[in-house]
Amino acid sequence: MAGGTHPATKLYNVVPRPMRRLMVIQFAIGGILILIWVHYNGGLLPQFVRNQIPMLKVGPDISPLAYFSQVKDDASKITWERGVNSKAALDKALHSKAMMLECDVILQHVNGDTQKLLPVLADPPKIDSDITLDQWLDRVVRYNTGIKLDFHSIDAVEISLQKLKFRKADLIRPVWLSADVLSGPHATVPPIDPTRFLRTVHQQFPECTLALGWKTGHHTDLSLSGYSWRMVMDMYQLVSNWELKQPLTFNVRLSLMRNSVPQLKWLCDVTGGSLTVWHGTGDVPVVADLMYIAYKFRPNKVYFDLDHEYLQHQLELYRHRSQEKLDPLVLQRDSVVIRPEAWVKMGFWREERSILPSTEAVVLLTPNVHMVSKFKYQPTDRLRLVGRVQFLKHTDVEADKETGLHIFFRTIKYDTPDDIRGIRCFIGEMGTVKVEGWNVGGREEFKDRVGMTPSNVRCYRFAIINALGYINIAVNVLHDCNTLDSVQPDDFNPADLTVRLPGGLPRGELPIVIKAADRKRAIVIDELTVQYSNNGKF
Repeated sequence: MAGGTHPATKLYNVVPRPMRRLMVIQFAIGGILILIWVHYNGGLLPQFVRNQIPMLKVGPDISPLAYFSQVKDDASKITWERGVNSKAALDKALHSKAMMLECDVILQHVNGDTQKLLPVLADPPKIDSDITLDQWLDRVVRYNTGIKLDFHSIDAVEISLQKLKFRKADLIRPVWLSADVLSGPHATVPPIDPTRFLRTVHQQFPECTLALGWKTGHHTDLSLSGYSWRMVMDMYQLVSNWELKQPLTFNVRLSLMRNSVPQLKWLCDVTGGSLTVWHGTGDVPVVADLMYIAYKFRPNKVYFDLDHEYLQHQLELYRHRSQEKLDPLVLQRDSVVIRPEAWVKMGFWREERSILPSTEAVVLLTPNVHMVSKFKYQPTDRLRLVGRVQFLKHTDVEADKETGLHIFFRTIKYDTPDDIRGIRCFIGEMGTVKVEGWNVGGREEFKDRVGMTPSNVRCYRFAIINALGYINIAVNVLHDCNTLDSVQPDDFNPADLTVRLPGGLPRGELPIVIKAADRKRAIVIDELTVQYSNNGKF
């Protein structure tokens, strides 16, 4: 309005001065109350309302992929700053492009001996620092970063989580709690007690991402080292027994990955967890190992906390075309991956976690369930079932001659695990190989067996032909069942058993059934495929 007064100004002038002062005070008090509410409630909307809207559930257990949405579900684009254990390192990290800050938490020692109940940030063998956990958090909460606390003593865990619990309203960001809770390759230092660690997390700060790892050590030659099936099975049992509901990631060392990808891929598949790959100081960088991981894991299932400029550059170049940099053995192993969708689990429905399938392996834990092939096969010498089986001790019960794996052909009944009828091929942990009729009624009895001397890894490669008039089973004793090189075929057969079959046995299309003999061993089956030959030679 040219030459006039704005209506709002007129209205303001009409309001008496005491009333205006009261309005300002009311607005100020309202703003303060809103700030207090947001601080203690963790958001503007009430907690019970946010819980009904999944997209609004933002807390310390939020995934970095959701929190840093600009990475578009690609965990390799999450940037890290490791070893943020001093005031100078923290200042540098907070002014960098790092999305996740990692620090090492210990309890402060004074005079080189006495331990104080004060969490500070230092990587052992250091015993003190110029910054406490409280001071570190005071600065970090002012910035838009996630945090990973790596604990090196159980006492530091209990005190630190009390501090996190007190600050929970400020920690609306990814919070990872990390500890090496199991012994891994070449470990010489005991891990953090997993029971105390998980109990403390459950009691003090359950809304987090758990980053669980294996304590590892250094060795001059890591070419045959890796996370074995026994190690990943121990981690699975830990996660399963605690019924962990938090998001999970498993800390793994890059230099130990060449021989560990199938085992760790299986672990992630059956737990729903991810990997966080780290690079040890002094470890030789092998790009092929990095590409193997990038090739086998989806982009949202593996984080790379490398702190190595060359490796990071290679990852940025080849993350989405990693096949160009693979070891040829990786593609060879891919030709014998399992198809879990080709098998059906049958047996006691209550034993939900008794068959643990992945494309990398299937693990059987009980004889009360069995696997049945969806496809049915007619007897012919042009088909053979091949695979590897490894027996892992997961109880204190000793195995006997009947501890092993049953593989049934021409299976005419298989609805219950105790009443399977067909031709049984048996591979025992102690080296026994058998072929016999199994509950086939009044037909002529047939059976034969052969023995082998097992290796200390209790691992065998088998090939079975279900021909019209005979069963042939060839079994090799393997002295290595974990390394990538073990995928290469063997050129000898220590056990080769052919059993002639009587007339009258079923000849139609029938499924294959696989079943554990007892509970004394966990059974790992991999490379399980049906091979076809059109000229009688495989």
